[in-house]
Amino acid sequence: MNTPEAAIARQRERWISAINGGSAEDFLEVVADDAVWLPARSDAIVGKPQIRAWLSAPFQTYDFDYSVSQVRLRVAGEWAIEQARFTTVVTTEDNGDLPPHRGSYIVLWRRYADDQWLIERYVDLSAHFEHMT
Repeated sequence: MNTPEAAIARQRERWISAINGGSAEDFLEVVADDAVWLPARSDAIVGKPQIRAWLSAPFQTYDFDYSVSQVRLRVAGEWAIEQARFTTVVTTEDNGDLPPHRGSYIVLWRRYADDQWLIERYVDLSAHFEHMT
């Protein structure tokens, strides 16, 4: 059965694979055209063209090992909200692995007419909780 939860889980896996593969184009396949990305310590990034530009340099410079855990998902009709923890390990050619970046995020998913779930909004909460253990 293709439940909304299963469909979103597949999209989440595509998103994680795109990050770990360093592919901005694959990343954008799970993002709505008018998506808004709110990274920690940065201004909002609005729309696919700006998100593509924001990802290009890091994806060309670093290798990422991104993973999520403790996923909580609530579906309400055409919308779903997801909260999870993430860990990112970044590897550079010069310095090897950098210290892991850990935090949490909230994603607002939306189901489109073709029954495809896309990310509408992403909020990185890690800057708000750095002082907590």
